[in-house]
Amino acid sequence: MRQLDLTTPALRDWTLLVLRIVLGGLLLAHGLQKLVAFGYHGTVGAFDGMGVPAAPVAAGIAIAVEVIGGLFLVLGLWLPVSGLVVAVYMAGVLVLAHAPFGPFATDGGWELVALYAVGSAALAVLGGGRYGIDGARLATRTARASGSATAAA
Repeated sequence: MRQLDLTTPALRDWTLLVLRIVLGGLLLAHGLQKLVAFGYHGTVGAFDGMGVPAAPVAAGIAIAVEVIGGLFLVLGLWLPVSGLVVAVYMAGVLVLAHAPFGPFATDGGWELVALYAVGSAALAVLGGGRYGIDGARLATRTARASGSATAAA
């Protein structure tokens, strides 16, 4: 019986694509909910009610990181930076808003933001695979470099 090889580059690229779409898509949805459904002022009020320090500033940062960061994760764009920004932001959200409530999201806890933080950090380290913008740019640069190396030889 043939064994399934889980280390192929194609499987890695597809796995990273799914991770980017799910993680980034959900983060983008949360950001758009804050921006469109609640509005900036509604988000400020919610943050203020939760005791988030500097709620007006935090609301602006939350909307920007979740919308732009979520979009960049989905697209696989500037992942070393965008993934790190999202991970650090989510670590802050965990500490400032969710840590006192324990791990479970149903109790207001930190499980969801921890998953966002860890998943985004993984994308910052691993990259998004060849099916993202970063991967396509790297492939183009690699092809150009090998073409100019071949021409020089």
